[in-house]
Amino acid sequence: MPDQPQRRKLKELCRTRWVQHHDAFEVFLDFLPATIDAIENILENESRPDSLTDANGILSAITSFPFIIALVIALRCLAYIKSLSIVLQGRELDSEEALKNVRHVKDTLQNKRDSVDNFHGCLYEEAVAVAKAVGVDPSIPRRCGRQTQRNNIPADTPETYYKRV
Repeated sequence: MPDQPQRRKLKELCRTRWVQHHDAFEVFLDFLPATIDAIENILENESRPDSLTDANGILSAITSFPFIIALVIALRCLAYIKSLSIVLQGRELDSEEALKNVRHVKDTLQNKRDSVDNFHGCLYEEAVAVAKAVGVDPSIPRRCGRQTQRNNIPADTPETYYKRV
């Protein structure tokens, strides 16, 4: 977040440029509190029903803990892909070196997956800090007897739940 004063607006998510995907997620995470404030301002001052409905839907989505933790995880995992994308776009890279870099990123991500206890703890703490900054409490989604859209993951705490999910 140290770059925040230099940034003035959110970035558009480019469908084809992976480096810009990471940048867009990073800027969105930096501006999440300001984005929430802007949407709340729209809700207070807007009178058109369609705008209110859209603003309520967006606010509800971005202030949910599952969204925040997914955003943090996506951002941290894309960091490995970002560095790979930058290297692969260089002019001086041969195919052997490119394959070596791809394997390195693949091995690093597999290592993170294999040591999920350590990796998840850091990500969860970051997500909790972001959630706290925007006034969201970590929570486990509601469970019911017969779940059809997602699994009923047995967990006592939100951290355990999201690690298993």
